[in-house]
Amino acid sequence: MSLYRHIVVGTDFSREGDSAVTIALSLASKQFARLSILHILDERVMQYQEVLPLAPSEMEEMLLQETQRKLHKIVKKEDLESLAFEVRVIFGKPHLEIERYCQHEQAELVVVGQRGKHVMKNLLLGSTAERLLRHSMIPTLVVHPETQSIGKN
Repeated sequence: MSLYRHIVVGTDFSREGDSAVTIALSLASKQFARLSILHILDERVMQYQEVLPLAPSEMEEMLLQETQRKLHKIVKKEDLESLAFEVRVIFGKPHLEIERYCQHEQAELVVVGQRGKHVMKNLLLGSTAERLLRHSMIPTLVVHPETQSIGKN
């Protein structure tokens, strides 16, 4: 019996985010769980929409394609082929949008990366991981940037 049926991972494609995706992919594979990979873009990006030659839907599609391209750089295609997964680009504040998505899609685990060595700075300023740990009702796994895999079984 699987512990998780739906795992969500948030990534910003930093080293920490890449580690979180790797771990979430491994967990989803071992648990036969659906995996949702979220990339949250700051909503302020859309404030510059009038300067850009793209319609909002075109910009969103372009960002989704770029996110998928980046994802395939860090994850082997064959790893994704055996997995039910989706990639979503969402505009908003990362911790709020991840939590909202998890609640709406009935996720049972959210995985995010830890921001390296500046733990005290992140606690004082409030990183996405720290905010999820404080506010989310969904269990949250915070992955250290050096983590490459989980247990053998």
